[in-house]
Amino acid sequence: MSDSRASQSTVSGPDEIRQLACTFQYDRYVAALLLPRQHREALIVLAAFAAELQRIPFIVSEPMMAAIRFQWWRDQLLATSGPSAGEQRSGHQLCDALVAVARNYNLPFGLLQGIIDAAETENDPTPFAEAAETQQILVKFDGALFELAGRVLGVDVPRGVWSEAATAYGGARLAAEYAWRKSIGAQTYTSRQCADENDAFVKPAREAMVAVRARRVEMGKAAKGALLPLATVEPVLRRVATQSQQTDATKRPLSDFARARTILWAHWRGLI
Repeated sequence: MSDSRASQSTVSGPDEIRQLACTFQYDRYVAALLLPRQHREALIVLAAFAAELQRIPFIVSEPMMAAIRFQWWRDQLLATSGPSAGEQRSGHQLCDALVAVARNYNLPFGLLQGIIDAAETENDPTPFAEAAETQQILVKFDGALFELAGRVLGVDVPRGVWSEAATAYGGARLAAEYAWRKSIGAQTYTSRQCADENDAFVKPAREAMVAVRARRVEMGKAAKGALLPLATVEPVLRRVATQSQQTDATKRPLSDFARARTILWAHWRGLI
């Protein structure tokens, strides 16, 4: 696989970390820039970590090589997270920054490991047997990213909020990518129970957004900040429903300008 968004194969410093987050996790990157200054760097590092995992299939064409890269991340997190790790560093700028954020904010390394596992699933084209498997992947990837952002911001909400946010945001993301994934033989995340993107992603995403918004009265400002990327869910779903499905990964259903404007407007109004 190849993609113009994956032109770099290494992360050599803070500027590259920011660029990585901006390129592959644009919504989370923009949201981070709008949140309290003392937490921005940590949120951008988390977004860059997810971005780095997402671009692995673009950087390498052989599944075995991709598996080696995913395992490297598991091994590094395991080696640097234990009680005997001390100040051990991997020498990889992003990995070391991630470990520092996890330590500073007491983030569960289990959530980070789950993100790696979920990202690796993209390399397996075998359709899921049950619809629940798709939800598990979304919770481990998108849900964990929301929860980690919440922990950085000091948010205490029922765990179900992160799961609903994962269904909404992840569903919109996968609906937009469905035709492209299918065209290259990648994992489409549809099960035998859900043969198309509408049943698998669009309907559950819309229902999940209703559920999240029903809880927003009880949410504080920080909780809404952690969930800011959700502002793009409905615009993406509307665009997916009205335009022909794209098979080019470089063409997104919503422009970066439109995404940034939507997130900024939601932030100003205190909405999700």
